[in-house]
Amino acid sequence: MPAKTPIPIELIHLVIRFLDDSKSTLASCALVCRSWVPISRFIFFRHIDLSTTVEPFLKLLESPYQTVSTARVESLTVTHSRYAPALFNRLLTWRSSDNHRTLSTALPSLKRLTLNKVGWWTLSGEAKDQLLNEFLTITHLKLTMTAFDTYDDFLPLINSFPSLEQLDLDTVRPALHWEPTVPLDSVELPRNLHRISLRQIDDCQIIAFLAPCPNLETLHCRFIDFDAVSPECTSAICKLLRSSGESLLSFGLEVERYQVDGARDDTALDLSKNPNLGYLCLSPYHILPTLKSFVRCREPPGFTSLCLPRFDELDWESLDLLLSRDLAFKHLQEIHLEDRVLGKGELDLEALMPRCGEKGLLRG
Repeated sequence: MPAKTPIPIELIHLVIRFLDDSKSTLASCALVCRSWVPISRFIFFRHIDLSTTVEPFLKLLESPYQTVSTARVESLTVTHSRYAPALFNRLLTWRSSDNHRTLSTALPSLKRLTLNKVGWWTLSGEAKDQLLNEFLTITHLKLTMTAFDTYDDFLPLINSFPSLEQLDLDTVRPALHWEPTVPLDSVELPRNLHRISLRQIDDCQIIAFLAPCPNLETLHCRFIDFDAVSPECTSAICKLLRSSGESLLSFGLEVERYQVDGARDDTALDLSKNPNLGYLCLSPYHILPTLKSFVRCREPPGFTSLCLPRFDELDWESLDLLLSRDLAFKHLQEIHLEDRVLGKGELDLEALMPRCGEKGLLRG
């Protein structure tokens, strides 16, 4: 019988990479043969989610046979339980029995850190120091439902990651609405920060802390209700946009529910300092005034892609005329509706914007 041709190890690696969501299968792959261990271990430990308890993970780190340190863990998610805050402190302050390894040195390839439901006041001084001083490799930080004692606790955390490239804030606020003692113009964000996502950040001071951000390329803001988009929040967002200047390539301000308590005037957002803006998505209360302001700009943003809100009461006739005829939008290549979100129905974009349809601008 002819000798069997061995399967190239590169092909095996490609197959195992498709098993990212199957931990049990990855564990089985690691037991097949020695050559399968590194890739199986790498995929298995690439994302660590400590959403229930940290005890098994700490025991794993203490084991003399642990391989986490060499598994190139890229992502760590920690959900802080208010019923057991000491566990999060233990995780951050963990040291190996020989006192040579800390959590950050045990995860030398860590790039993404997600903290859920963290109350800053529950952390010990040592835990705060570890979080602020040890995780120097983080490029993507996500904070969800996190509260800080004061505004001054928020700034040091953001600035403690020198390699930070992406920042996601979801329902982040100070527990006590104290005035910041740190002058905003003395704050410098990490120089590599180029992507910011804000969800339900209704405290304008949090947004104001993020400016200036001169290298910002993508800014996406999302609110559940339009009432959360206060004039102060809008002003802070505009300040952040102006500070990004020519680096800004993509901007979105989306609202999931458009019901407004009381009358609200439509507001134009100042994007005159962002000539390289390529993608734009705005709420129904901002879209027309903002686009009309472009007509008056000497050098309006030359965006090529426009995302429109699913909103029946939008003045679609005026929007169709504006986008199809004015030279301020000569670079526009595609128009599409935002992804379906809470409470939105179907809209026939071809029927609503026939002139743009004739120019071949409509997508989807």
